[in-house]
Amino acid sequence: MRSFWLLFMAAAREWRRDPTALMWTMVFPIMLSVSLGMVFASDRITLPVAVINQDGPAGEALVAAFRDHPSLKVSSGDLSDEITALKDGQRRAVVVIPVGAGTAARDDPAALRVYYDSSHQNAPLVVGVLQEVVRGLNVTLVGEAPPISIQPETVSAGEFRRLDYMLPGVLAVALMQLALFVTAPLLVSLRERHVLRRLGATPLSPAMMLVSQIVFRLCIALGQAALLIALGTLWLDVHVEITQLPAVLGVTLLGSAGLLTFGYFLAALAKTEEAIQVFIGLPNALFMLLSGAFFPVDDMPRWTRPIVDLMPLTYLCDALRQTMVHAPPLHSLTTDILVLAGWGIGCALLAVRFFRWEPQG
Repeated sequence: MRSFWLLFMAAAREWRRDPTALMWTMVFPIMLSVSLGMVFASDRITLPVAVINQDGPAGEALVAAFRDHPSLKVSSGDLSDEITALKDGQRRAVVVIPVGAGTAARDDPAALRVYYDSSHQNAPLVVGVLQEVVRGLNVTLVGEAPPISIQPETVSAGEFRRLDYMLPGVLAVALMQLALFVTAPLLVSLRERHVLRRLGATPLSPAMMLVSQIVFRLCIALGQAALLIALGTLWLDVHVEITQLPAVLGVTLLGSAGLLTFGYFLAALAKTEEAIQVFIGLPNALFMLLSGAFFPVDDMPRWTRPIVDLMPLTYLCDALRQTMVHAPPLHSLTTDILVLAGWGIGCALLAVRFFRWEPQG
């Protein structure tokens, strides 16, 4: 235990003395969050819905009312096709305008059928926005008692801004930067400077070395999470429920462990400090662009989905969004946790397997 603690403190001193490490782990996520807050503070996420008009010309006014709402992206098509798209996650709701709805009156009300996927945690938001449109129609038609209603019953609407979507992505990217740009190059540098060789002459095992480094960096990851949650709550007005904090921190630890062991695996493969820059450059670019950190996966070309599904950052972003802001899930939280755990265990075993005390060049 004493050797573990000495290694932990040595890692802390190395991190504190390295301005690049401080920049990537603390300054960069703050700057990214602030800049995104300035750009997207008032932006709102658009909800894709389908409106099926079965009332002919009389129902066009109702269709127009849905199209005019700024939070809805309305499409139309065959009902069965749109239900299939809803099940595939391409729609958030399907609204059916029945015959007679366009001429509804107080004494002859009409109900719009609304299909939605209850597994999406933004389902109340979708229903609430639709109810808001219907309330506006009722005021326009009769000014008081509603001639039009929707099923299910009224659900209060909330707001889900693009910034709410992005803040968990910023945290996930910060954790990735910690693993790729702060952790992996340092290990290669220590090996190139023969520091690891001197450590190798001691009774230390590669596993002990790896665990001590990971535990210290997990502490940094928790600091990053606390910093960004505080910034998001106090300045960016992102609502994170206190009851969700244990889940957020748990996901942060699990995701960080998986990314850190991936970084150590790359460091074990790289023979020189120049090589590690190449090794971390490609996954960094792919992860940032295709993991859904800043852009919804559903908006990406379909051919990218197999690549997206291979990336650990995809599952970390999804899990953080579900726990932080109750965003619509890309996968179940159980799937996210299992994939992140699998990445962590697999990369840890590979890192220990290929670990070398001596320079390989």
